Amino acid sequence: MTTYKIKIWLSNELRNHSFNSGYAPDRAAKIGKTYIENAFHNHTDSANVSISQTGIPVPYEGCVDYDGTMICSNWDKYWNTMWDWWKDYSTADCTDLSLARDTNLLITNGTACSQGWGQSHWAYACVGRKLLAADPDNYKKFGTDCEDKAIDAIQEEVAHSLHYNNSKPDKDGDGRESHDYGTVKYNNGDGYITPVGRVGADGAYSGAGVDYNNCNEYADKSDTDWDGDDVADGWAHWYSDCSIDHFTTNPGP
Repeated sequence: MTTYKIKIWLSNELRNHSFNSGYAPDRAAKIGKTYIENAFHNHTDSANVSISQTGIPVPYEGCVDYDGTMICSNWDKYWNTMWDWWKDYSTADCTDLSLARDTNLLITNGTACSQGWGQSHWAYACVGRKLLAADPDNYKKFGTDCEDKAIDAIQEEVAHSLHYNNSKPDKDGDGRESHDYGTVKYNNGDGYITPVGRVGADGAYSGAGVDYNNCNEYADKSDTDWDGDDVADGWAHWYSDCSIDHFTTNPGP
C-alpha cells in the first residue's frame, strides 16, 4: 500500500475569481482534493492531498508558451509552457514554497475545459473557471459536462506526474504510452473513459492491440464517443488499476 503526497496550489487570479463569484477562494482546490483522493477509491493505494493557501502570481492564466518576467529578478525570460514556469517558480530561493513529495498541482484561472501538463513533481491545469461548477462536497463517479472534463484534466495531469518515473511500457506500439493506462467503464449502458485513457479510434494509430491499454485491458475511447466526433462524451472520475499499478513515488523535489 502506497499513499501519494499531493499538494494543490491556486493562482491568485483563480482565488480572486472564485471569491468574486460567491465561492470560497480555495473552492477549486477543495474540488481537486475531493476528486483526486476519490480517484483511488477502488484500490489499496491512496492519495493524501493538501491545499496551499498561498496564491501563486502566475504571469499568464492560459496554457500556451509566453514571455514573462524572470523569477526573483526583473529580467525577461521565455518559458515553453506553464509547467516550465511553475517548476522554476516553486523551486526558486525567493519563493521558499513548502512542496509535496510527489506532485504539486497548480490550477490557474483558465477557461479551457481540458488542458494542462504533468511531469515529475509538477503538474498544472488551466481549467480553474470550469472546475468551479463542480461540487467539492459531492464526489460522483461519472460525468459528461465541461466541469467533468476539467476534473478529468486535473486527475490526468497528476497521473502523468506519478507515471513519470516508471518504465513506460507501450504494449500496443502506438508511441503514445503516456495515455495508455485508462479503461472504459460502463454506466447505464454508456461507456466512460478513465483518466489517462486511450486516444481510441481517432486516426492516430491502427494495428493489433490498439484497443487495449498497457495492462491488456480493453480501452478503446471510441466506445465513449456517443456523437461520433472522436471526443469522449463521458469521463469516469477514478483511475484504472492499470494506471495506479504503474504509479511511482518521487523522491522529494
